Amino acid sequence: MARVIWCNAALEDLDRIFPFIATHGNQAARLVAERLIAFGKSLRAFPRRGGPTCAGCREMTTVPPYILRYEIEEETVFIRSIRHGARRPDQNP
Repeated sequence: MARVIWCNAALEDLDRIFPFIATHGNQAARLVAERLIAFGKSLRAFPRRGGPTCAGCREMTTVPPYILRYEIEEETVFIRSIRHGARRPDQNP
């Protein structure tokens, strides 16, 4: 099983997403955050489930419309970022 590490940038993305969704209700925001975290944990067993992108990264839509970007190095998955699917990859979530 792979080890999963959330990079600071991904954690910051999660911190920005939560308040935005919370404008629609704290329960909705918690649910989205829990699902994103659960997806990250699921990469321990299935690290290659996301599709390959440029620069050796992989991406997968986790909780629509959020896309999780990650890299695999040996037996470790590094979650690099979370972004809204309507945004370009170089934009904040």
